[in-house]
Amino acid sequence: DIERIEGRQLTPAPSVRFGTADEVFEALCEEASTQLSSLSVNEQQRLRQMLYSRSRSAFGKYVPSRHTILIVPGRFTDESRLTRDELLRVVLLHELAHASDNLIDQVFQRIRECKGSEEYLVYMALVEGHAQWMTRRALSDRGNAETFELWEDIIEDTGASVSEAVPWDLVRERIRFAYIDGHQFFNQLVELGREDLIARVFTNPPSNSGEILDARK
Repeated sequence: DIERIEGRQLTPAPSVRFGTADEVFEALCEEASTQLSSLSVNEQQRLRQMLYSRSRSAFGKYVPSRHTILIVPGRFTDESRLTRDELLRVVLLHELAHASDNLIDQVFQRIRECKGSEEYLVYMALVEGHAQWMTRRALSDRGNAETFELWEDIIEDTGASVSEAVPWDLVRERIRFAYIDGHQFFNQLVELGREDLIARVFTNPPSNSGEILDARK
């Protein structure tokens, strides 16, 4: 489904295996390596705590350095809104979208090259938002639009802080901005008749987070 939507083959296909939250944390820190290196010790600790909290909320993670999708089995508990099979399908679609974007646009290398927190926030919203946009299209094309809506509900409800230094509300706010607001940014481009920008958005990204919230800017 992702290959059909993108109009290109995902070759080579990523491997898929079970992984742990610690492996997700390691991958997130690798992506944020440039950010971490530019911060003070206290700021580094805060960002690492934020990433650690995110890793504990993750269902899966595409790891570009290994071209591998990690599935965190401990997160797939009985979920009243989606069955485990439905949830696994959504997560795989989302991570396959990441793999496809990375093969073409090297999106995770671009994240590592972000030089400031604002640029990092914008790029995370683009990467996660585009994956969400493609996941919704894939599910809608199969008559499963409701599944995506339930998936977004799960995302909005997820996120838990593991440190008093990183409040739960902040963790949830960052997750929402990347996944929900990022997804709406791509919906806005379609509504504005600017689908042509979607193919160029990773090489010519918005300059600030305000443009993610309102694509007309």
